[in-house]
Order: sequence, then structure tokens, then C-alpha cells
Amino acid sequence: MSVRGAEPADAPAIAALLAELGYETPPADVERRLAGTAALVAELDGEIAGVLTLSMVPVLHDPGDWCRITMLVVGEAARLRGLARALVTEAEAIARSRGCVRIEVTSALHREGAHGFYRGMGYGQVSEHFLKAVTAPDDARRRR
Repeated sequence: MSVRGAEPADAPAIAALLAELGYETPPADVERRLAGTAALVAELDGEIAGVLTLSMVPVLHDPGDWCRITMLVVGEAARLRGLARALVTEAEAIARSRGCVRIEVTSALHREGAHGFYRGMGYGQVSEHFLKAVTAPDDARRRR
């Protein structure tokens, strides 16, 4: 197993993983979005079996930026082999190297298995997460 930065050629495999998470995304859209996204992939036996995206978030109320894990998925056939742990560990190392003082992750309420995983990695629930769409996805696509 290895972890590396995602590349445009990884888009079809990442799209398949996103579908497992419930987000049907065409590979061409994944490839386009990768250009502006920090993403890591985990390979197992030469195949991409997991993906994590992260972003650095400047904040005024802390002495350093935060790192936000915005998505993590490991393919069902590769779960419980340490890939998610390896991806999060690498994300944490990147956050430290960039001077971040915190790392946060959000997880949908129904993903109780993920919540247990994050707690096991030392993450604690410290707030509620609120979300509101400001643009319909179809409208955003038309403007690009």
C-alpha cells in the first residue's frame, strides 16, 4: 500500500470511489476539479483504492491556518486494511508541514462507521456543522 498525490489520470478510479460514497461524478468532471484540489490517493496492489481531499483554510481567530479534510473514501473491497488511516496520517503531516494549527473533518450524520474511525484517530466532535446551498449545481455549470 502507498499514498501519493492524485494525478489527472486517476480521475476514472476516483470517480468510481465517489460513486461508492454516493456522489455520481463523471470522470471528466473529476479530472477538471483535480486541477484546483489537493487530493491524495491510496494504492493497493497497483490499483487506486482510496482518496482524500484537503484544503488549507486561513482563519483570523487562531494563530495559524486550519486544514480541512473535505472527503475521504476507501473502496468497499479494500476497507479495514489501513488505507483510510494512511490517508489521514499523510493529510495530518501535510497540515503540520504547512503550519496549520488544527485539522478538521466533516462527516454526514448517517456515516456512523466513519465517526468511529475518526474518534479512533483522535478526533473529537466539538461543534455542529451547518450547510446551505447558495447556487444550484446546474446553474454553476452553465456559468463556467
